[in-house]
Amino acid sequence: MAGRGERVTIPVGDGVVMRVAADDGLARWICSGEFERGERQFVAGYLRPGDVFIDVGANTGLFTLLAAQAVGPRGAVHALEPGSAPYGLLETSVRINGFGWVTCHKAGLSNARERRDLLSAADPMGAYSSLGKPINAEVVSRENVELWTLDELLREQDLLGRVALVKIDVEGWEHKVLEGGRSALERLDAPVLQVEFADSTAVNAGSSSNDAYQALRGFGFTMFAIDEASGFLLHDPQRARYTYLNLIAAKVPSPLPKAWAAGCSPAQLRAAVDAQRRAVLA
Repeated sequence: MAGRGERVTIPVGDGVVMRVAADDGLARWICSGEFERGERQFVAGYLRPGDVFIDVGANTGLFTLLAAQAVGPRGAVHALEPGSAPYGLLETSVRINGFGWVTCHKAGLSNARERRDLLSAADPMGAYSSLGKPINAEVVSRENVELWTLDELLREQDLLGRVALVKIDVEGWEHKVLEGGRSALERLDAPVLQVEFADSTAVNAGSSSNDAYQALRGFGFTMFAIDEASGFLLHDPQRARYTYLNLIAAKVPSPLPKAWAAGCSPAQLRAAVDAQRRAVLA
């Protein structure tokens, strides 16, 4: 990669590229193909042309771009990123890929409409800005940013009942994002969620992974972990600790089908979710 402070373009998918800072350690990890490989496979396997995807905490746009490719021009992607530096790269990446069906919002989500300081850390991975205190790193800058709620976003964009998948990766602020989406997430036609669980970031944000898990369960979601080796989703009861894990939360029949004892594919999960949505509309 080029020198410090420069911008470079890296491949992230079949013909898809992303603009990043040359000294961004996370970008190098993405280039290797190993960063959140299971999650990337899930997004590609779950989304279909014409779907709507929401990326909460889009950063420089990895999942925004992969989802845009999956849903195509008949679909829509809404990417939310409050930080000025990653937002600029996000917008550039969307533009150079020609993804006109992606809408970028310079805002974050919380449990109320407000403004808060986004704290950026001196971390070589370049990804750890937080509305709470960043972990294992010195705070080097603050930016006062706008925050909405998920319920507001879905109402204002006329998306209630129309979103297939929401990715939430907000460095410990996940529980507050879920609280701000209570009305939408309590619905039977709520979207499937991909939510980051990490005890350290949640505690620094004044919350806990337990709070997020219990909120999801209270909304009627069942949680699944992604098995990277097989790509299958495995039912994941609440754990005592979460070092770092992305869980898939979906509203599916209970008890789970016996055939899912060894896991289910993203396509099988999609079929179950779609069947539940059809039942709601019937």
